[in-house]
Amino acid sequence: MRKKHFFVSDFVVFSIINNDSFYYHPVANDTYIMTITAGRFNYDNIYDQSIGYNIEVRTNKNFPYDIVTNVKGHDQKAIDNLTDNGLVQDLQGILILPEQAIKSN
Repeated sequence: MRKKHFFVSDFVVFSIINNDSFYYHPVANDTYIMTITAGRFNYDNIYDQSIGYNIEVRTNKNFPYDIVTNVKGHDQKAIDNLTDNGLVQDLQGILILPEQAIKSN
């Protein structure tokens, strides 16, 4: 996500403020849309404060769309890692290749 820095836990706040925990972002130099959502997924247990996430690359923002690729996880510890030049999330799975993730200013 160019020029964006989100903690996975920020999506819990987004859902409270906007009543929507999704973030949509066009993939640079492509027609695909990346969608990110995260939050508490175990509402049956009020003591379970773990956060899960789901990231998809879609052919369209709204239905109908095809999912090109996705990655998801649940109950990640220390998922958000702040670095000098951005934010790195410890996601379980690969969404893009390393050469596609090169940061340019």
